[in-house]
Amino acid sequence: MKKSIIILVLVVSVFLVAACAKQALQEPTEPATSTPTTATASVCGDGECDNSEMCIIDTLESACPDDCGPCPPSVYVEPFSCDGSGCEKTGADEFTLKVPTAIKSRVANLGEALSNTMESDFRCYANNQKVVQHFNLKNYKGVVFNDYFEWKGKEVDEVRLPARQQSESKAVYKLDLKRWEQESLEDFEVICNFNFITKSPIKNDKQTYTLIFSKT
Repeated sequence: MKKSIIILVLVVSVFLVAACAKQALQEPTEPATSTPTTATASVCGDGECDNSEMCIIDTLESACPDDCGPCPPSVYVEPFSCDGSGCEKTGADEFTLKVPTAIKSRVANLGEALSNTMESDFRCYANNQKVVQHFNLKNYKGVVFNDYFEWKGKEVDEVRLPARQQSESKAVYKLDLKRWEQESLEDFEVICNFNFITKSPIKNDKQTYTLIFSKT
């Protein structure tokens, strides 16, 4: 009797295993799918500053100011030129002068953001000795050296230039040369260094010129 029961259990087990296997074969299996990834194009105004939307160096214009903000300030200082009579540019880095006269340079902010404050550090040398300096030494051999920025209709010692889109983004730096009445004029020559100091990026921040003064 026990042997018959064992045989019956084995037969039932075989039928159950076969039925499960048949059902597994009949049920279709779904293939694994992956979501395709697509590159997202840069969209100006989405709040994200992408590489293609940043400042264009050649033109100093932001491709997308809404996302990346304006281009940073960039100050340019032109080479010096004569201002009025009594001045002649006699070399690439040389002026021959008869006072009263002046030399000047235009400065401009070419960027799209407000520049940092800019000031000058102006010094002249004769025989390797400093004879003129901004603020401190202004009189030498009968000539008064006075340097300043002409900006917004005023003479100022420093400027902070707005973005180039505004009319006040430019200024004129001038070295004004007049006679010091308490001394007689002489013929002399000095070498002058013009340094422009600012924390903004700046081009031509250092320039050197020979100034030849003639009393006649």
